Amino acid sequence: MTNQSGRMRKVHRRLRCDNHTRQTFVEWAKETIRHSAWARAYFEQRKAAGHHFQATLRSLAYKWIRILWKCWHDHLVYHEAQYLVQLRAKDSPLLKYLSPPTPSSAA
Repeated sequence: MTNQSGRMRKVHRRLRCDNHTRQTFVEWAKETIRHSAWARAYFEQRKAAGHHFQATLRSLAYKWIRILWKCWHDHLVYHEAQYLVQLRAKDSPLLKYLSPPTPSSAA
């Protein structure tokens, strides 16, 4: 929803939705920061850009929702290593926030 008056404009998120599911995704996204290299890199990238903690979690949750939907739609299993290969192939801006691959993971 957008409210606008003169030069002031505010955009609000949709309130009529399943709040429990939304909160579940946000909490899950927070946990993935500890376990996923690209999620940690995304979090650090957004933090460096000055975004607030909760806004970053919501944004990360949205990215995870898109990944999960694609896996479900194409009947695929999510593999972190494949996702990281795709990020490198596309020269993602997240790469500068990812730690360099260790010799054992490069094989």
